[in-house]
Amino acid sequence: MAANLGLKLAKSVCSALNSDIKSMTFWSVSMNVLWWIRGPSRKYKPFVANRVGEIQSETETKQWRYVSTSENPADLASRGFKLPELQSSDLWWKGPEYLLQEKDVWPKKEFEKTEDAKVELKREFTNCYVTIEEQNQKSAENENKLDPKRFSSWIILVRVFAWVSRFIDNYCSLPKDCRMTSKELSVEELK
Repeated sequence: MAANLGLKLAKSVCSALNSDIKSMTFWSVSMNVLWWIRGPSRKYKPFVANRVGEIQSETETKQWRYVSTSENPADLASRGFKLPELQSSDLWWKGPEYLLQEKDVWPKKEFEKTEDAKVELKREFTNCYVTIEEQNQKSAENENKLDPKRFSSWIILVRVFAWVSRFIDNYCSLPKDCRMTSKELSVEELK
């Protein structure tokens, strides 16, 4: 969310200064955010996917860099620095010292995928961290089971189970002329 807000602010500043957004550098203390920006937005859950998609449509991934907490001027205010301390802080007024040097000497950080970053992956992409054998074993175990976690209420689960049971008992086991043709479930079927 902060990266997205930073992008909106940068667009406003670029518009006011008649500058190109592609010439800007964005900094984040969050490895997760930087990891998400480097991945395809479609593999994330909607909240993250929408924000990452907007960031990717306006900027390039190489524009996004990591800044450590100790070198982040924005963190000074959140750490409770008082006004006199901020007035005398070079970090607050100028930023980290390396910003005064050429871009090619700015620190480079390799991005590591953390467990927290995986939380925002959609369900089908979290399975890519499971081996094929594990996935086949899990699907074989769950093949004939109704998973209660997939239902919003107990009543819906009971009704689905009753319809499945009717199908198995009625349509799969009996000849056509002996099948139950009722369009409603009976009390016995629901029990």
